[in-house]
Amino acid sequence: SLKMFQSDHYKSVYFSFFLLSNALGQNPDSLKRVIGTSNLSGIEQAHINFQIAQTYYELDEYDSVLKYSDKAINTFKLLNNQNALKELLWLQSKSLKKQGFNTRLLVVHQELIQLLEKHTDSVGLMGAYDKMGIYYYHMGVIDSAIYYYNRAYDIGKLINDKKALMDSYNNIS
Repeated sequence: SLKMFQSDHYKSVYFSFFLLSNALGQNPDSLKRVIGTSNLSGIEQAHINFQIAQTYYELDEYDSVLKYSDKAINTFKLLNNQNALKELLWLQSKSLKKQGFNTRLLVVHQELIQLLEKHTDSVGLMGAYDKMGIYYYHMGVIDSAIYYYNRAYDIGKLINDKKALMDSYNNIS
């Protein structure tokens, strides 16, 4: 039925199919044509851009991940959708890491950390601190790496996460 194809889930699947077809060269410019002619709301467009970014991540097309996730992030910021923002910032961080360690990676990951701190997401924050330590370590900024490893360790200690504590010990040493 037509209602089934109007749900967010089916729109996402539909647009992911077009993206995959486009990526495989079976239907050139199909994604642009479909998105450009659709009467989608801002939130629908943001969810679709999010799905497209995730699909491009699976295809190792990191420039496209950043392009579509940037579009989704702008909309989700306007709508104050913190959960979607967290997921998108993690996706951008992972994509930027795949491209190498650079300042944009640090900026995006710092934005993620600020969002997690604001919403007191201890587990997410612990992981984000640990990743930031890793990023600084690979960039040769050891004092900053140790700072973030210690922050991750402190949270692991607070929430009694023995695996995280072990990882932090390993990173700090």
